[in-house]
Amino acid sequence: MLEFKRFTDFPRGTMYNILQDAYSYDTRNKKIWEDNWKESDEFFYDNPEIAEKYGLVTCVDGEPIGFVTWDPRNRPEYVEIGHNGIREKYKRQGYGHRQLEEAVRRIKEYEGLKRAMPKRRQRPSVTGRFGIDKRENTCIGDFEGGLAERRSRLKKHEQMFRNLWTQVSKNGTLQVVYHSYFTGVFKR
Repeated sequence: MLEFKRFTDFPRGTMYNILQDAYSYDTRNKKIWEDNWKESDEFFYDNPEIAEKYGLVTCVDGEPIGFVTWDPRNRPEYVEIGHNGIREKYKRQGYGHRQLEEAVRRIKEYEGLKRAMPKRRQRPSVTGRFGIDKRENTCIGDFEGGLAERRSRLKKHEQMFRNLWTQVSKNGTLQVVYHSYFTGVFKR
């Protein structure tokens, strides 16, 4: 049975473990992003009041298989969707779509919100996401070998965002914006 739970229902390290598994399809991911994954896990578990309001853990039969976080500080203009991952074993079964759909459903409840969009193309530090410092993403070149595969994944994600827009827009007032490294930006 699929359900959405709070981060505090699980031990510290859950976010890190899910991210590590979700991006295990390419070993370069861990090398590039491991510090960010650890910082994110520490931040959310050190600040449970933020974790409770701005994220959810997706579970199947009680097992945490994924999670999504968002940053609402720019309301009412927009909310940024942060980490969004599903364990490798559960991918391509619709769980990622349902996870993101639940996040967008919760996000659209913010009064007067105009847009929801994925995190911009940056390599953020956790402290940066919440106000102190941001690092530019300097690692895109590391993925050039898998360009065709990344383009294919991005096309699939773009379609998923378009479908979500159709399903959750509230009288056309909420825009779900998709940022892509290769396909630009779209708004509906």
